[in-house]
Amino acid sequence: MSTVEIGQERYGAGIPDNRPRLCAALNRTITEFLNDHWAIEFDRHLKGVTNKAEHIPKATSPCRGSALF
Repeated sequence: MSTVEIGQERYGAGIPDNRPRLCAALNRTITEFLNDHWAIEFDRHLKGVTNKAEHIPKATSPCRGSALF
């Protein structure tokens, strides 16, 4: 499972444990969004929310599973 923490909440995308390359690709995509687009989208869609720094998601969690795929 690929997860990301936002504040005190955790969100995840459930994928089979035996798909580490899929998990890694998903983590790269999420990390790219967080690094390159998150702040822009936050400002665009949540204009009235203050303390943006408190809402920045943390990095994705590492993938677990075998290296079969």
